[in-house]
Amino acid sequence: MLGMSLKELLGPLYELNLPYVLGVLAGQKQLFERQIRLPEGGLRETIASYTPYVVNGIVRGFSVFVADVTTLRERESSLENVIRQRDEALAEVRVLRGMLSICSGCKCIRDPAGEWRPVEEYVSERTDATFSHGMCPTCVEKYFPGVEIFPKG
Repeated sequence: MLGMSLKELLGPLYELNLPYVLGVLAGQKQLFERQIRLPEGGLRETIASYTPYVVNGIVRGFSVFVADVTTLRERESSLENVIRQRDEALAEVRVLRGMLSICSGCKCIRDPAGEWRPVEEYVSERTDATFSHGMCPTCVEKYFPGVEIFPKG
């Protein structure tokens, strides 16, 4: 690299980085992010810092540090997606918490005011759940003995 001009060194990035080069040569530290297209295709995410080398108040040059943060950006993107999916799922959920007093006979639930409410009513008021009704085979046999609603086989 000795003897190369900055334009030769940076190639197609020269024009993009020129404002930062001028800034560091004016004595101001530069920090910026850039996507770099690779010759074989694909992109690299980078963070660059240009730090002026100042002697007796005069900028004599500058140092450059460039870090490849592609993996970091990919992980950030994945994390953002997971957080978005979590937030969407949480928006869909309303949860019942704590211990519920339920009648072992009729299955009504005692609400905080002490009133006994049908389980469907209690749950529907506190969640986004809805109910449809039917009978399981055990209850059909219990309440309608001999009636075959659920054919066997």
